This record gives sequence, structure tokens and C-alpha cells, in this order.
Amino acid sequence: MLIKTSNQLLIAVILAFAVTIASKAAQSPGNERSGKEVVEATCVSCHKTGEHGAPKIGDKQAWAKRASRGFSSLTQSALKGIRQMPPHGANMALTDTEIKEQTIFVFSQRQHDPAAMDKLFDIAKNEKDPELRKKAIFWLGQSRDPRAQQFLIDLINK
Repeated sequence: MLIKTSNQLLIAVILAFAVTIASKAAQSPGNERSGKEVVEATCVSCHKTGEHGAPKIGDKQAWAKRASRGFSSLTQSALKGIRQMPPHGANMALTDTEIKEQTIFVFSQRQHDPAAMDKLFDIAKNEKDPELRKKAIFWLGQSRDPRAQQFLIDLINK
């Protein structure tokens, strides 16, 4: 795509800047695992196959109902356990922050679901933990949601 107007150039520069800053923020500090690493190392053991009644990764209907509960509710379920899922997905070595990052990552992988994207926008705007807000902003910058571009511009202009 060729940049033809000064507005397009400004948007391209802002998005490049936001992605660069946010990509550094998306990397987990210290020894903490990223949300993706948590999913790949822990969550898939049940959610890949549906073991113990776990909703399968990619089952839009099963996850839409859960996603509608919101970030706090989903992370509390993962932290404390729910139904047959034990606390921390049976991996007590996971920190609370890693569990929360995992939830943000899961929302980020549902880019064609407006409700999941709404959750990322909400986390980016309202989450008290600035590191988790940065993670949500990073994934919004990677998304193809048409609202993300304006959100990032507004965020930079604050």
C-alpha cells in the first residue's frame, strides 16, 4: 500500500511507533512467561482436546459465553479454578500475572470476535496494572480491528 496523504503518513508513523513501544512491553519481564507461553505449556493440556469438559481452543460458541463474563471473571476462574479445572490450571508455578497475561493473549487470538476485541479495549483503557494495559495495547496494535487505529491515535494524543 502506498502512502498518498499526510494523514496516511502520520497514521503509519504513529502505528509503527506504537507497535515498537508495545512490543517491548509485551515481552514478559524477568522470568515470567508470556501469555502465549502459558497457553502452550499449560492450557493446551486440557483445552486442546476438551479433556475434563474443558472448552476446546477454537470453539467459538463455548468461548463466546465465557468471554462475555469479562477479564476479571475469567482470570478469577483460572486463578481459583472452576468446575473440573484446578487453580492455576494445575500449574501452581504460574504467577497471577502470568494467568492474567494468558487471558489477554486468548482475547487477542479472537480478532474476528468484536466482544473479545471489546475486552482488549477495556483492559487497555481501564486495567489498574500498567503492564497488563501495555499487553492489551500491544495486541490491539497487532489486530486488524478497524477501531484499533483510532484508539492508538487517541492514546498517543492524550
